[in-house]
Amino acid sequence: MGFLSIVLIGVGLAMDAFAVALAKGITFKKFNVNETVSMALTFGIFQGAMILIGRFIGGYFYSFIDKYNKIIVFLVFIILGIKMLIDCFNSNEDEEEKVQQLNCKELLALGLATSIDALAVGITFATYKGNMISPPLIIGLVTFILSVIASVLGYIMGKKIDGQWAEIIGAVILILLGIKVLF
Repeated sequence: MGFLSIVLIGVGLAMDAFAVALAKGITFKKFNVNETVSMALTFGIFQGAMILIGRFIGGYFYSFIDKYNKIIVFLVFIILGIKMLIDCFNSNEDEEEKVQQLNCKELLALGLATSIDALAVGITFATYKGNMISPPLIIGLVTFILSVIASVLGYIMGKKIDGQWAEIIGAVILILLGIKVLF
């Protein structure tokens, strides 16, 4: 498998992470470099790690993963989207300047939810005879880069939208992603 093929697989796998980073970027009151890098690193590391895990577990757990992955991703996106909406409507006007950051639990949940498909793709690497270090690194790097780009784009979009509406849009994007996963 060539470099370009692996990059394209990485782009395909990174789309959930891209959408989540875009949704979060929309909610930034001011651009948050630390959160952007934390989110992008988490997504990139999870994508690469899931490729490796999938590669090593091969077909053993494929039926379990295939059976429950949509439900897990759906629940994580819906719960976090609803939490964002609740936080948005419960915030005071005095907190307008406060930047809502993802806590560690939310970040890990999103990292897992956006990378479950990478686990399934990793399973297809079980018969791959080439260098097994390069694909996860390349896919993780692609995810990192696209997540940073999405966060910046989201921030730019969010600056053009009123603060509370930006948070609502970010939450709705997560909820819609959750619903989309089921169909």
